[in-house]
This record gives sequence, C-alpha cells and structure tokens, in this order.
Amino acid sequence: MTCLLNHYNLDRNHSLRVAPISPHCPKPAIMLRWWVSQHCHRGEIRIVKPTYRKLLIVVIALMLATLACNATAGDATPTVQVARVSATPTVFVPGAATATTQPPTAAAPTQTLAPGAPTNTTVCGFSYAFVTDVTIPDDKEITTGQAFTKTWRVQNNGCQKWPAGMVLFFKDGSQMGGPASVSVPETAAGGVQDISVNLTAPATPGTYTGNWMLKTPDGIVIGATPIYVRIKAVAPAAANTATPPSAPTATTGPLIVVDFTIGYAGKWKCDVFYRFGFKLDNTGNTAIESVKISINPLGGGGSSNTPFEQVPPVPAPQCLQAGLDSLAAGSGRWISSGMGTTDPGSGSASATIKGCSANDLGGVCKTVTVNFIY
Repeated sequence: MTCLLNHYNLDRNHSLRVAPISPHCPKPAIMLRWWVSQHCHRGEIRIVKPTYRKLLIVVIALMLATLACNATAGDATPTVQVARVSATPTVFVPGAATATTQPPTAAAPTQTLAPGAPTNTTVCGFSYAFVTDVTIPDDKEITTGQAFTKTWRVQNNGCQKWPAGMVLFFKDGSQMGGPASVSVPETAAGGVQDISVNLTAPATPGTYTGNWMLKTPDGIVIGATPIYVRIKAVAPAAANTATPPSAPTATTGPLIVVDFTIGYAGKWKCDVFYRFGFKLDNTGNTAIESVKISINPLGGGGSSNTPFEQVPPVPAPQCLQAGLDSLAAGSGRWISSGMGTTDPGSGSASATIKGCSANDLGGVCKTVTVNFIY
C-alpha cells in the first residue's frame, strides 16, 4: 500500500498511535482490521490487563466513529457531470407529423402599369341627392280636389352630366293625377336642379304619398331611394292655410279668402327677352284677378290683370301666348316675369308675388315669397 498511514501501534504504555491518513487510503475500518490481523499474527499486540482492553475498545470505537464521519463528509460532495443542452429542444410526439420548416414566402411581384394606362379604376356613373322641398312640405294640408305643384330640389352628386332626355317618373304610391313622367333639364355634375310635377289632391280626405325616381334616356333607374310627395287631403272646411286669411273688404256677405301656393318653373328665353316662370295654384275660395311679381335681387317683374298662361313656359316662338284674366278657385296656371334682354346667368333669387281678388291689385290680396335657384 502507498498510504501515508504507516501503522497502528501500541507503545509501552499500551497507547495506540495513528499516523496521518492519505486521501487515497481505503476506509479506516478496513485498514484497522487489516492492521490488527497483521500485528496479531506477528504477536505485536499484547493487551494484558482487562481494564486496558476495555479502554482500548472504547478508544478504537471513538476513533472509528470520528474517521467514519470525516470520510463520509469527504465523500458527500459528488462530482456532477453537466451535459451541454441545446437551447432549442426537439420534442418528439409519437404519431404526430414531423414539422417541416417552410422556406420564406417570396414577395408578390409589383404590378407595373403599361405606359399611359389610367391609375384610377373607379367607375363613374349617374347619381342624385335630395336637397329640399321647394314647395309642399311633408303632410301639408290641401283641400280635396285642389291642384298643386310639387317641386323638389335635387343635386347631381355623380360624376357625369345629366344628358337631355333624363326624366323623373312616377314609381309607386298615389299618383294624385300627375303625369307618368316629366323631363329633367341637363345638369352638370355637382349642379342643383328644381324638378316640378303638377298634381291634384285626391277627392277623399286622407294622407297620400307618391314616390318618384330619376331615369336616364336609356331607361336606367338612378339610385335606390325615391323622392316623394306626402300630403293630407282635407275637406274644404277643415283646410289649414299657411297664413291667416286677409280681412274681407265688405262687412256683409260671405268671407272672401285669397290664398295660393307658388312653385318655380324655370328660366327661358322668349323672343329676345329672358323670363322666369312660376306655377300659381289658387287654394282660396275666390278667383284671383290680378298679380304683381317682384324678383330680388335682380329686379324685374311687374303687375298685370291678365297674367295667367294656360301651358308651362316654353322657348320661343311658342312662349308667346295670350294670358287669362282670372284664375278660378281650385285651379292652377303659370305666370312669368320679364328679366330683359341680358341673360341673368345662374344663381339664387327670391320672388315676391301678390295676388288679389280684383283688377289693379284691388280687393282682398295675399303676398307669398318663394326662394329659387336658376
């Protein structure tokens, strides 16, 4: 053995001497048993007195316990082998498909337009938007059987001009004696147009609604939402006028009521003169004999005892027509105002119209103002 434990020996005083133990020695208990066997065989251990024998046993037991503790503590620290682990473990699941790494997807090629190709593919079409009711607001009370003119203001909110031949046609609901369709003037994209239809309140009291829509010359209906007229037809005694009736000129006899509605009918040229036209419907209980028209801020107008025309304003030479001298209660006619030989162009204005029950603006009168775009 190459241990540094040379021997265990008992001196003359029967004491046991132990040399230092090398870290490479076998366990102390094994060494002690080997040493005792060797020395007993050679007769080198001589323990005579029983008292010393007991003491020797105790000393050896204590020494073995101490050595055993030291040996255990020395062997308590195991050598730990640390394996290098991959940062990304691979997990295998029985029966699962093996994942295959997909190569990066190639970017889609950029489409190159041909030289001169348009960059905007938006389809341009016809469209319109309702702006306001110029005449006859919703649920207006109109005497049964009374003629009236409904005028809508609409805008061409599409990107194409409305061509000649565009019409406003009756779609459904109550037609109220109106035509199947009316012509719509050419209107530039973004422009505003007033469209009028002549109607008559039904003979039976009640609420009536008529729906109208625009249609191209090719018969294509524009939009999905119609514009409509809705009135309340009432018996004559229950009619609700917009303004209080004028006071009668006499203190006796039936009450005379002058009342009427006005709708803008358009601008046209008659011979060398430009004119504005209006539709007047007599909703009172007496005839209207004279009318005065004032156009603001353009000026023009005038008064007449025979202002009523039988047909709507039309271009020359048909525009020259004889006027009627009276407009009976419940009927409607067209009136016009000369604006001179210079075209007023386009814009907005208002017309103040005074209607009276006698010639020369006499008798019972009423004044109505209407705003319009020309």
